[in-house]
Amino acid sequence: MFVKSFLLSVLLASTSFASPAKCRPTSSESAPSTTGGYIKPGSGGSKYQNACPTKNGKYVGPNASKCFPIILDADAETDDLLAAIYTLKTDHADVRGLAVPGIGWAHGSAAANLADFADHLRPGSNIPVSIGAGYNLYEQDLALTLANASDPNPGCKYQKSVPEGFTGRVDSDILFGLQYLVPRTSRKWRDLRKWQSIEDDIKQWIDKAYAETGKKVTYFITGPATDLAQTLRKYPTLTHKIDQVVWMGGALDVPGNLYMVPGNPVGEYNIYIDCVAAKEIFNNAALKVLLVPLDFTNNLVLNAPFMSGLKALAPKSWEANFVHELLAVNRDTWYGGEEVFYQQYTIWDPLAAAVMFGEAGKVTFETSNKIDTVCTGNIEKDGQTIRSKVAGYKGANVKIAKTLETAPGGSVNYPIIKSFFKSLVR
Repeated sequence: MFVKSFLLSVLLASTSFASPAKCRPTSSESAPSTTGGYIKPGSGGSKYQNACPTKNGKYVGPNASKCFPIILDADAETDDLLAAIYTLKTDHADVRGLAVPGIGWAHGSAAANLADFADHLRPGSNIPVSIGAGYNLYEQDLALTLANASDPNPGCKYQKSVPEGFTGRVDSDILFGLQYLVPRTSRKWRDLRKWQSIEDDIKQWIDKAYAETGKKVTYFITGPATDLAQTLRKYPTLTHKIDQVVWMGGALDVPGNLYMVPGNPVGEYNIYIDCVAAKEIFNNAALKVLLVPLDFTNNLVLNAPFMSGLKALAPKSWEANFVHELLAVNRDTWYGGEEVFYQQYTIWDPLAAAVMFGEAGKVTFETSNKIDTVCTGNIEKDGQTIRSKVAGYKGANVKIAKTLETAPGGSVNYPIIKSFFKSLVR
């Protein structure tokens, strides 16, 4: 995700010690997996056929060749929520789990919003939802070295510049005051009596998906990579069941977006907020990564015609209306006003979803196994995505989205935006 016009900075401390006053993560907790059929929203409760049914360890039915299992790991800010809606509205995306880490631009408790979306858009599917990492790996690892120190609390180094209040984490938690628009789930999606770690949840989701479908999982990240990195620390062979990691993150040949860290012009938020996790993903030669960086998303900045087009869709579905309202409140509260909003804001994570689904039009890519990130403990340098020049370095096989297909008349006519708009009313 991309944070508001003022962006963050602070890694969190390990769940083994008290959280700092300005850094209040929630511990990793999750809901048990359950099963069930879908009910189409607005259909009066009538059942509708799951587009990706399975039998004897594989997909069956007319969409079998298109279906694939996916886990969405999102930090629940505006564009993360839009990507979640896009994904849940894509029938051949067989969503097997939703994870929300508590170290980004929302607290882990914002997972409740994802549970609401899932149960409204796919009622009866009972997609498991988990609260992810409470601290990033920099702080977790540092905590181990401070166990006997007089002050064992390192202080959430990178997250302190994420504001708590106005247009910060609290506003993300409550959907910028728009929670009243969201039908609340009646499902008990989180059961503390059956709690297990986020690592165990993710492993369970991946194992179950692989056993039921015969296909490796796509792991879609729209925030920091902490949850996946933690999981692979504990279960390193799980990479054999991951088809690819799709990640909106990084800035290779363009400036970063850390507006709240003015001394750092190169870092990108999702990489910066947990550069240790990012380094472990990029350094893992067993992984394939589809990276959608700022180099790609900067090709499309929202404008007034985009918002007008979205407003015209609003009466046609709950999703379109909610997305319009959510982006409108972001525009109206943007630091610097509407003019600056239209210079800076795009829908970062939905663009990554469109690339993942093959709905972005013509996209050019670069492929490299040399991608790495700077992670030294220096907030003015960390979070930069680089092409490693270290002799012999061979990391993940990274496919990088670079340019997108445009069209006359501005972004509202770009194939990638038409795909996003179509997802809101299908």
